[in-house]
Amino acid sequence: TRPDVVCYFQSNRPAEEFSETVEFQVVNHFFRAPNYQDSYMLTEEDAVWIERHMDRAYEMLDHRESGERFTNAVQSLTSAGWHDAPRARMALAWSGIEGLFGVESELTFKLSLYISMFLEPDNRENRKALFNRVKTMYKHRSNHVHGNKIKGDARQQVDDSIDLLRR
Repeated sequence: TRPDVVCYFQSNRPAEEFSETVEFQVVNHFFRAPNYQDSYMLTEEDAVWIERHMDRAYEMLDHRESGERFTNAVQSLTSAGWHDAPRARMALAWSGIEGLFGVESELTFKLSLYISMFLEPDNRENRKALFNRVKTMYKHRSNHVHGNKIKGDARQQVDDSIDLLRR
């Protein structure tokens, strides 16, 4: 089998008029499809979970107050996988994370607190560990987004942030 090739282009004609004489311009050489070699095969348990939560997800997308925040998080999560540049992926991931909680001041502390309380409401030890982890992740986010030197494995930092948004 051959791998899929994805590219984004602009043309001076609609698709119905494509021919050898149509001019194409690639608009983003670095937009890449997610790595499908790491694809996950859904289980019956996954299908049950999706079915149980799908209506609620649609409600959240439609809800006047949470809809825009949730939609941004979903779009950020899905778009981040298409970028090759770690800094762009990090910015998208954290756009989704930050948008969910609407924090406007004391970002590091409040985001760490809100995220840890939301994801680990019943386990104090896990909540405390996640609080500290999110604080570290937010420092990584700041280095990526503000163009600072990145210490450590940039791709792993991005993947960790995307995993946090996914949770």
